[in-house]
Amino acid sequence: YWFIRSSFNISQQSKPLTYSWGIGYNDWHPGTWAAQVNHWGPLRPGDGLDIKNAVADVSYKLNKTWLKDRNMSSTISISKPFSSIPALNWGWSWKPYSKWFLRTTLVKPIGKSGLDWSYGFGYTSYAKNSLSLEYNNWGRNEFPHLNFKKNAQISLTYRWAF
Repeated sequence: YWFIRSSFNISQQSKPLTYSWGIGYNDWHPGTWAAQVNHWGPLRPGDGLDIKNAVADVSYKLNKTWLKDRNMSSTISISKPFSSIPALNWGWSWKPYSKWFLRTTLVKPIGKSGLDWSYGFGYTSYAKNSLSLEYNNWGRNEFPHLNFKKNAQISLTYRWAF
């Protein structure tokens, strides 16, 4: 469950190439912990790792039978951007059918008023040689307001193994 990851993206807004990275430990099973450092980007060629804008995160995946029985999962975490204040996060995911999903995460910055959230939905598969199609709004949106354009991302992903 140890990992080093990177992703590379080309979009109409961020020409040329952008990238992100992460390193850590993440056991995806319920009842387990994860500890990781990520820079979700977008980073541009020449930015290097940009450690000061990365985020450290420690999380626990709840292990509750009633969640599993409803094809749901939930994670509680604390995240600390290296250049900002920490936040408590509570994420929920539901798979109503096969590989289709709905997800949301509530974010409470420590020492600040208000509550933010992110959300997404789509079809995803983590099998090798598979396609996923997702809409995600990763930005911090003031809860409970929807914001379908700002911070939104529609992604078509192909996964392969090597």
